[in-house]
Amino acid sequence: MKLFSFLTCALFGCACSPFLCATEPIFQYDVADLQALAELPSEHTMSLQEVQKWDAIASRVVEENRFNFYEGVRFFTYLYVAQNEAITLTNNLNQTFRGSLDPISYQVTTLFFPEIEKTTLFNEDPFSVKLAEMILTHISARVEQENSLHTTFFVPLNLKQDFSAGLDVAKWTPWFAKPEKDYWPAPPPSIQDPIWQKQIAAIKNAQNPMTEEKKRVIFRWAGLAYPGSSDFREIANQYFLCHDVPLKTVLLARSIMMIGLYDCVIAYTSCKYHYLFPRPQKLDPTVVYIIPVPKHPSYPSGHATESTVVARILSHFFPQDSHFWENLGQICRNSRIWAGIHYPIDNEAGIVCGNKVADTILTELTN
Repeated sequence: MKLFSFLTCALFGCACSPFLCATEPIFQYDVADLQALAELPSEHTMSLQEVQKWDAIASRVVEENRFNFYEGVRFFTYLYVAQNEAITLTNNLNQTFRGSLDPISYQVTTLFFPEIEKTTLFNEDPFSVKLAEMILTHISARVEQENSLHTTFFVPLNLKQDFSAGLDVAKWTPWFAKPEKDYWPAPPPSIQDPIWQKQIAAIKNAQNPMTEEKKRVIFRWAGLAYPGSSDFREIANQYFLCHDVPLKTVLLARSIMMIGLYDCVIAYTSCKYHYLFPRPQKLDPTVVYIIPVPKHPSYPSGHATESTVVARILSHFFPQDSHFWENLGQICRNSRIWAGIHYPIDNEAGIVCGNKVADTILTELTN
């Protein structure tokens, strides 16, 4: 896109959605800033090596600071969105990947980890610094707005200790799937409904026999097999690397994937804390738990929701491997029933929720 048409779009907006047909930035930027940016010099070029370097740094600080799953999703979403904003802006201005991802990656990381220091191999120049400044203005404003909100999920005081995980998600603001209630599945049947006897029986049938292969799958998707074993972000990054995916596609696909995870986490967590449905062993103490039980309500399944969103989004970008992503999601969902921590209906509800979120995001991406 030529500079003139890009600046015109930034000033007057496009007929497209906020994603601006996937070739435009998410945020709106001041035309004077864009003109000033275009005139600044840079001797650097954005590269996959920079991306991998910041993935390693980000993973290390997340581990060192013991971020939980939800905190990790939030941080990586902002980091990946910012990196994609950077490559989109420079590509639209210059038809190249001019500049460095170091300044913006560092600035976003310090929003969450203020003590982090610059790496030894840190590339910056007037163009990259200005680019980071422009993007950070929007990112930091969004983060600060979320941080100022109060938790809104209502949980009875006598249940807060049991159902504590994920409450901070109530502070998050969806990127596109809002209001989150529109993405909830139908309410679960009454706890007195005979359907739950059938659900318990289905869990026990799925667990019999409990093979070593099932156990490996259970521990893998519980994140207990090896570091990152249940992390769709890590799985996607490995896929990009093994398939030699172009840099621009990598940054776009994974930023959209993280936004999908971000929005679906809000949807399913708010739904969980609205219905507060107990885990299987609360209804039948003879249900065997293979792994520790998550400290949040059962309905709908977070794993089912997340795996559905990821499979839909990555299948959009890589349709030739859609069977791989769909199969991965199915195995992920099965693992939670085999583990005894979810009912089949939790998975069904998660698929509904995940598809609703994916529909909205893919519509924004392609319109």
